[in-house]
Amino acid sequence: MKKIKIPKKAKLITDGGFYMIISNPEFCQTIHVPLMKSIRVASPETGDINMDMTLDITFHFEKIFGGYAQYRQMGVVSIIK
Repeated sequence: MKKIKIPKKAKLITDGGFYMIISNPEFCQTIHVPLMKSIRVASPETGDINMDMTLDITFHFEKIFGGYAQYRQMGVVSIIK
């Protein structure tokens, strides 16, 4: 049986086609990436409101390609504070 070597770098690909390369010292099936965004909402009724939004993006392993372990986006959880 052939043993497959897992790359030390992971390529995280989102549904929008954007990607990010991260260091991945050991193989894992699922990667969670927390992101923080600040949003400014402007409307005549409320004026300007600044909101902080936290996104937790879940990626699942797909394949090994081009020296990277590729992960595809499987879910997004957003929390507006």
